[in-house]
Amino acid sequence: MKRAKSVALAASGALFLSVIGLEAQSSEVELTGNVSIASDYTFRGVSQTLEEPAVQGGLDLAFPFDLYAGAWGSSVNFGEDLPRAQMELDFYGGIAPSVAGFDLDLGGIYYLYPGADDNNNYDFLELYGGAGRSIGPVGLGISGAYSPDFFGASGTGIWLGADASVGIPETPVTIDVSIGQQSVEDNSTWGTPDYMAWTAGLGAEVMGASIGAMVTGTDLDEGDCFSGTDLCNTRVIVSVGRDF
Repeated sequence: MKRAKSVALAASGALFLSVIGLEAQSSEVELTGNVSIASDYTFRGVSQTLEEPAVQGGLDLAFPFDLYAGAWGSSVNFGEDLPRAQMELDFYGGIAPSVAGFDLDLGGIYYLYPGADDNNNYDFLELYGGAGRSIGPVGLGISGAYSPDFFGASGTGIWLGADASVGIPETPVTIDVSIGQQSVEDNSTWGTPDYMAWTAGLGAEVMGASIGAMVTGTDLDEGDCFSGTDLCNTRVIVSVGRDF
């Protein structure tokens, strides 16, 4: 569950994706892509792969007037019987202008889970917004997302988050932290109470590769996590990608 052009980390997914610069023939449109391999894929603190590695990648189009659109995909494993979702595919678009020193981001994203049984109602829509600002070497951001019918037909879903990043002087290393609150209307259908999720990580460009490591988790007890699983526990995720 990933989108480009975000001004705030959504505490989800592997953080340190590499970007492939692929300039479109038109000078008015820029095409870029991203690829990564991560030791786990989490969405707002919850593993989407049963704590197994994930392969991820996407394409983004930047248009005039700060408009953008894109698609991103990742392998997933929710542990259900066949037929089961084997990937997540996200389509998104929005506008990301800079106004009075603030980087704004407004848009929508649709999450698809090809291969899943239609009765699981996995597919859902979110509308999102965020604002960020750099103060010297520190970047600060806030974000929010609203779904009229969240994953699994669990009713209204609301995410509120904040993040910060800072580059370590004279090094290629960046420190990133984020925290957020996920609220869901029908907690029993979703599988957890409302909860907090957080991340803290390091990312760097080394010899043309993007590498990263982060710690992520939630405030949920194991007994409150999808009928007693460890998918919401604190974990370390490492990732690597490369520019082409």
